[in-house]
Amino acid sequence: MRYLLAILAMLPGLASASGIYKCVDTAGRVNFTDTPCGGAAAGSNERIVGGIRPADLFMVEPRYQNDVAKMLNRLSEQHSACRQRIDPNTAGKSSTQGSAGNPSFFVQCGDSQVPEVVRFTMADIQGGATPSAAVAVTERAANRACEQAAKARALIPASVDFSRILDANFVTRPNGISTFTSTLTATNGFGAENRFFISCTFEGPTLADVSVKPFD
Repeated sequence: MRYLLAILAMLPGLASASGIYKCVDTAGRVNFTDTPCGGAAAGSNERIVGGIRPADLFMVEPRYQNDVAKMLNRLSEQHSACRQRIDPNTAGKSSTQGSAGNPSFFVQCGDSQVPEVVRFTMADIQGGATPSAAVAVTERAANRACEQAAKARALIPASVDFSRILDANFVTRPNGISTFTSTLTATNGFGAENRFFISCTFEGPTLADVSVKPFD
């Protein structure tokens, strides 16, 4: 028997209380931690077998892993797409969104072929907020936002003639990502009119990327 106990003690997770715990305090707030619940939440020690652990997040800096793991476990229970599937291997810190004091993170959820990119900040994690499922931008709103983006990038904004109907094309996907494309003409600094192709990508209702290229 003592030999069996020695073997078990060497196996990770069997001789210790390792794992992910779901803790619910007296106010009903849910938190996920890698240690058993304490204080007012001690009675809610629910160990989640197979829960996402900090060490699973190899694309996330070690100083953020504990917090991001807590959010991913929260998403796996409370976000509709993440309940279907959540891929911790895709979790990372955004280089374009967030700030030094409130970094932004992302993870892919839902359909593996057309995944939904779920974004959240450190403030969301610490405040117990859960991002809601993506709601795609409407075609009308995408059209208007893309035209505004075109004018913002033009040397002479007033010269922009944006095709709202004729060359316009709108595609939306189940993951909330949509693309609006069209053409426009604009005058350069020499007074010559040029034609361009514009592509606007939206994540939910948010304009995430704009590409403007000369029309061939």
